[in-house]
Amino acid sequence: MRPLPLPTFEDEYISATDLYNVLNNVSRTSCHLHDPLYTLLLDTRPMADYTYKHIQSAFHSSALKASVINSKLKSFTHIVIYGSGDVDLDIEQSEKTINILSQEGVSFEVLQGGYAEFSARFPFMCNEMAVWAETERVRKLSIYPSLILEDWLFQGSGNQATDVSMIASCGITHILNISTEHHGAIDKIKYLHIRLMDDGKSDFSNHFVEVVKFIEMAKSSGGKILVHCNLGVSRSSTATLAYMMYSYHCPLLDAFKLLRMRRPISSPNKSFLYQLADFEYYLFGEHLTDAHELWLAV
Repeated sequence: MRPLPLPTFEDEYISATDLYNVLNNVSRTSCHLHDPLYTLLLDTRPMADYTYKHIQSAFHSSALKASVINSKLKSFTHIVIYGSGDVDLDIEQSEKTINILSQEGVSFEVLQGGYAEFSARFPFMCNEMAVWAETERVRKLSIYPSLILEDWLFQGSGNQATDVSMIASCGITHILNISTEHHGAIDKIKYLHIRLMDDGKSDFSNHFVEVVKFIEMAKSSGGKILVHCNLGVSRSSTATLAYMMYSYHCPLLDAFKLLRMRRPISSPNKSFLYQLADFEYYLFGEHLTDAHELWLAV
């Protein structure tokens, strides 16, 4: 039995995976990376390193002196600072940055592994662009699928699944499509297409074993898989949850908590949630999760 890979959090730090997901988080109406006041990334490396390449949407920490940013510090949902490596913040610049943030009374996190780890794992999220305005962000910054299980299982939308450049950047080798749209057409990608409507009449449970086998095939071959439906909310979440419950032998509630940490928009419809609860009973011989309470909490 494999333990469920729940992330460990320390108040002052954020992992590369979690920052990647924060930057690519979406709601039903917007993309957080396109919102200039959602995440403030501050690069404390030497200016020459920042100018050459940095995590997309980041500012050099010296920009805190600019009133356009300083005056809005309390408006940001996330503030993250990073240096070259794990503890390799530029000492003088980081001290100035931390002092300003502390004086303003805003909380912030330090990126574990710094730019070195993030750029090694997500090179497609690093570039030389400095963008601020929302219109410019929408035009220049791509939104990538959420990374649910470390470096190999992504969950996202149908549009992302048909973006050839995005699939190549993420290293995707397998695509699981649970929708009636977005037919596979990318060369060298292995597909499983389950044609299913997102409604209360669809029986997803008949496909759970098929889903688990396909996802496990991708993992065992050393590949990376994108699980998607139309918006990446209901059907794809159901498939990801079924896989985690079966492969990690964990209750629905535990799998759901991890999925929502990594992709907050995840939300199986009511019928699918109850089908997952029945799958839990099949796996454990008892109901460990109250599906009704979980549905009310979603």
